[in-house]
Amino acid sequence: MLTEKIKQALSLLSTPLVVDSMEELGLKDYLLDSEIRPIGPYSKIIGTAITVQIEHADSQEKANLDFLTNAYETTHNVINPIITISVPDSLSKRSIFGSVASIRAQMNGFSGALIGGSVRDTHELMKSNFPIFSQGISPGRITGLALAKSAGGTIEIGDVKISQGNIVFGDNDGVIILPESKLSNIVDLAFEINTWEGELKSFLTQGANYEQIIELIGKSPN
Repeated sequence: MLTEKIKQALSLLSTPLVVDSMEELGLKDYLLDSEIRPIGPYSKIIGTAITVQIEHADSQEKANLDFLTNAYETTHNVINPIITISVPDSLSKRSIFGSVASIRAQMNGFSGALIGGSVRDTHELMKSNFPIFSQGISPGRITGLALAKSAGGTIEIGDVKISQGNIVFGDNDGVIILPESKLSNIVDLAFEINTWEGELKSFLTQGANYEQIIELIGKSPN
């Protein structure tokens, strides 16, 4: 479970540092596709995934987003809930999230949105401080085409499985999904790597030779 202490620690780290830590710990299948980008450049997102799976409805009569509505309106007793939505490729030109959804999410206590599909109303979205990461941008309307199949289960964005309760961490370099069970290990090693890189950069800016620096400070923790 995400704690205030871990959240604060992650806010001081970057995704590259956390990725290096996770690689060293042997963790896999956590890195979302590079197409997932922040709507507001250099945004940062940290929180707990609240998952919803969207499918292409067979007909307009079967289109139903009740599970998504319930996910927005249910109280989630976790730190920094992030509405996390998977959308099939067949709806990639139809947006599941826009300015109205953003307001709904914020008014119901969400701290950000991770959308495995498209969003719209980006001019308005960028004016807010609400971090939104999405796979695409499109003005397309999704009404009458989508079925919210489930909420609170395991979804897939790209080839990464995301379960409700997983930790979402993203910045301008991308988004990664952190397992709850390894959070402390990941963060501790990331800080060790950060300290080592800081020393390396300091010596390099003073004109020192790379090989000599490594002899002095040792190899990276990763």
